[in-house]
Amino acid sequence: MWIVYALSASVIWGISYATSGRVIARGMSPLVFFFFYALFGALAAALALTFS
Repeated sequence: MWIVYALSASVIWGISYATSGRVIARGMSPLVFFFFYALFGALAAALALTFS
């Protein structure tokens, strides 16, 4: 089961890494971007803990 979590985490990290450069290059402040990035991560973690 841990391999599924590891692969999922690497895919999610890769997608976020690829899109973060484009979003910041289009004019969004890095502070705002990483705030929403952290907020989304916290919500996803809370949902994962709630439904597991």
